[in-house]
Amino acid sequence: MMPLFDIQLPANAGYQFNVLYQVAAFDLFEVGPIYDALFGLEPTDPINVNFDTLGFETTSFVGNIGPLIIVYVVFACFMIGLALLYSCKKFARIARMRARFAKKVLWNPVLQLLNKTYWIVLMSALISLQSLRWQQFGTVLDSLLGIMFVVITIGLPVFLYVLWTKKFEDLDEEEVRERFGSFYENINTDEKSNVLVPLYFYIRRIILSFTVIYFRDHLFL
Repeated sequence: MMPLFDIQLPANAGYQFNVLYQVAAFDLFEVGPIYDALFGLEPTDPINVNFDTLGFETTSFVGNIGPLIIVYVVFACFMIGLALLYSCKKFARIARMRARFAKKVLWNPVLQLLNKTYWIVLMSALISLQSLRWQQFGTVLDSLLGIMFVVITIGLPVFLYVLWTKKFEDLDEEEVRERFGSFYENINTDEKSNVLVPLYFYIRRIILSFTVIYFRDHLFL
């Protein structure tokens, strides 16, 4: 996040930050032509040169999040498939298949994905709010995705707080660990306050993200 502050960095340092961003965002292959075909988005300028240096090269949500959106779409398809299979629960074989599949997909893999990509997704979504567009299908979809992921990323700490406070007594049970254990792994669950420690990870990133975007003209060292 250092390049987003008004710090004069040499060009090679800026390039290094850009490379690190691409790795963190799984931006390992070119998806521009795919997005152009699907969304028909016109190029937009970055918020400023500091954002461009770090890798946020546009105000488009899908443009900044890169290949990660494909991963999230795949997970969304899995969850829609599980919902459809739930309607067939009267068939025992389908119900068993859905239960096994749900155990593997919900919720640890989804929460781990959000955890690993949290800051990239949050920043991309907040940046998209700076330039919401409603002119055509592609821009409307891009704007709606940005708004949806702002709600998801900011709502995640609230969801976890409610989950942990309601299920605190059951956190050590195998079923709960299999579904949600990735978020309190290696944390001593004897004290309720210890379980809230991971929330600071998200709250700190939310505060920093809002600061560098909405108070960017007042950041200097």
